[in-house]
Amino acid sequence: LGFAISGGEISLRPAGPPLLLLGIPLAFLAAHGLGLAGAAADLVLDRGRSLALLGAGLLSILGGIYFPVALFPDPIREAVWLIPIVPLSALARGDAPAGPALLLLGVQAAVYFALGRSALAWGLAKARTAGSLARRD
Repeated sequence: LGFAISGGEISLRPAGPPLLLLGIPLAFLAAHGLGLAGAAADLVLDRGRSLALLGAGLLSILGGIYFPVALFPDPIREAVWLIPIVPLSALARGDAPAGPALLLLGVQAAVYFALGRSALAWGLAKARTAGSLARRD
């Protein structure tokens, strides 16, 4: 659908398996960090699970899962590069130079995983002191 809406202007030049083999684990680590932050929200907030699911859905929509990022207005198109799937999909399609895309994925993996791990440690400590870990479903 997104391909048809964009008039067929989506590039389909893959970057190649070696580069994708570097990019996929980096994107996985970055997304895992975001998931850890979602788990922390679930521990600390009353409606944390709903908030985490809303965030995942929003990241899917803005990350170009359902339609191309190229269709977004300029400010949003630049901001969505903070979502790990965007540089990975650009790398897979050949829409971005491999070096900057891999560098961005590496930075995202390091920063998001560190922040997500810290958020989860904080959430676990807060839930222990509140005694809410025993009441988890």
